[in-house]
Amino acid sequence: MALIVARAFVASTVLDYVLSPRLVADLAPAVPPLAPGQVAISGHSRNGKQSLLAAAFDARISAVVGSSPG
Repeated sequence: MALIVARAFVASTVLDYVLSPRLVADLAPAVPPLAPGQVAISGHSRNGKQSLLAAAFDARISAVVGSSPG
């Protein structure tokens, strides 16, 4: 269970990086801006549980598709 919680934390940390103003400014010409309220996460089996936990603890994730999270 600890590994699943750790993966959920990593998903939140990746969002911190992807939504950081510095990265957005560096990629502005190539990538349209990302909106924090329009983030979805998905996963199957163990990663489905991780997706549900990540969305439960990170308000920026607005949609979850957990395929067979057990």
